[in-house]
Amino acid sequence: MDCVRRRGKVYSAVITVPADLRLLIGKFQIWRSLKTKNYNVARSEARKLLMTVDQLFSQIRNTMDSRLINAMVADFGLETLAERDKARMGVKASDNVELNAAYKDFYDLVQKTEDRQMDASIFLADVAGEYQKIISSGRQGEIPDAKRTARHYVTCNVARGNLDDTLDEDSDDFKEVLTAFATTERHFLKVEAERLQGITVDDSDYQHRLVNRWRADLIVQKDVGIPLSELCEKYYEDWSKNYPANRAKRKLTELKRIERSFTECFATSLGVKAITPEKAKEWREYLQHEFNDEDLSNKTVNNYLETISSIFNFGHRHASKYTDGNPFKGLTLPEGEASEKSRIFGRQELQDYVNTLAKFHNPDRAEMTWLPLIMMFSGMRCNEIAQLYVDDIQELEGIHFFRITGNAERNQHLKTDTSKRIIPVHSKLKELGFLEYVSKIKDAGHEQVFPNCKYRPTIGLYYDSNMSTALNLPINLIDADKKLRLYSLRANFRNSIDEKFIDSVIAALDSGKSSAIDNYSRYSGLALDNIMGHKIKGSTGDLVYRKIQLHVANVVLQQAEYRIDFDGLRKLT
Repeated sequence: MDCVRRRGKVYSAVITVPADLRLLIGKFQIWRSLKTKNYNVARSEARKLLMTVDQLFSQIRNTMDSRLINAMVADFGLETLAERDKARMGVKASDNVELNAAYKDFYDLVQKTEDRQMDASIFLADVAGEYQKIISSGRQGEIPDAKRTARHYVTCNVARGNLDDTLDEDSDDFKEVLTAFATTERHFLKVEAERLQGITVDDSDYQHRLVNRWRADLIVQKDVGIPLSELCEKYYEDWSKNYPANRAKRKLTELKRIERSFTECFATSLGVKAITPEKAKEWREYLQHEFNDEDLSNKTVNNYLETISSIFNFGHRHASKYTDGNPFKGLTLPEGEASEKSRIFGRQELQDYVNTLAKFHNPDRAEMTWLPLIMMFSGMRCNEIAQLYVDDIQELEGIHFFRITGNAERNQHLKTDTSKRIIPVHSKLKELGFLEYVSKIKDAGHEQVFPNCKYRPTIGLYYDSNMSTALNLPINLIDADKKLRLYSLRANFRNSIDEKFIDSVIAALDSGKSSAIDNYSRYSGLALDNIMGHKIKGSTGDLVYRKIQLHVANVVLQQAEYRIDFDGLRKLT
């Protein structure tokens, strides 16, 4: 493993801290001794450590921390002081800053006489003292403008990517933010009390320390560039000038596919400068093995690579230089050779994976266990499971099923038109306690089956890159092969049913019932395509497909079987 290093006679793990957490953690790398001289043991221990550390990184990203709160306050404090200084000098406030009209009126009033200035200064100092008493008693929400300002800066930091989601105002995290902004309002009163007496930042130790602290707390934002979608729009606008409308329409469709594939691959909206050569390779592998649920040919992948390379070359040549270079250069595949196919879990690998899920099961993060299990026994896509609501688990004629549908109000989206379907709940999921889990979630008052799966409006998914990484980590503990991923479970599901079908065909041939094979293949294939949300080709097939009932799909789905031990997971329910 790349992270294993030898220090003297003992191996250590070297973990690189993600760029967005380095300021918070204060380190570029973390070194931890693995306390072994055996390289194979060190590799095993390093994988366990990596999983633990990644979970820690995820928790840090999803939790409000003092550094981020201080940064928000610093941003607000320095910006507001600058605007108030402009108001004193009669300069119009910046368009993007809401200058408090009451403050301007107050400033104009107290400037008329020195007595009023002194009286106002004493009054503001007294109010600052009262604010401190209110904050100390836990009534931060009573401080004027504090709650509104806190909401505004939380929203801004969600947009900047510093926070994954908007905070619930009843949460402890938001109360901590509110306290910080209420305290800042008190600071403003004390600063104003001094400035009304003519005391500037150069004359006041209090103001000097406050401003210096805010400047030190600011977060330096890394330039990730414009969104890929925006660069594609600029490229298309330039490209379409030289080609007829019919070609331009096809090019626009291709660009939309590229944008969608990036969103699905990374489960986040990337800026073009954040797309490194490593991410470019990861996207290429996603195209090869997962995009549109099929293994694309090298020629098709190269067509996409040619287009994205042209986009990045255009961005680099542009006067504004939207990109730093072309990370896709040299990634084309040899077209004379077949693309290496993605692979499914072997029997022992699947057993190891299930054991790992049981070992790292966390009741507070139940989606990390249930999501892969549902994929194993239904073939559903990751986001289809993550966006399930409690009322999407239904029952008809004694058969429990998942309802996969689009709902704009609930931000439920379908990958394709054929993705709208119903999928029976496998008996193994019932045996492992899935229906009991759903009942528990419903009784707790949650609307979503997996409440931790928050909708990310910037990418249109119910999971992000942090969750994708966490879901793949147990697989990395088993095998570092990048062609073995969470998505491989969909292929395992189909393969398990295909194996049963092959056994049935062999039995039919042995018994002389070969005439029934074609019909069996047709009906079961249609049902399986429906279950997995695949497009069904042929008008005759579509007509037959519409007559397939839920119980037919149930018979086919229940054929999915894995000859492994699930006892470790049963203990969790």
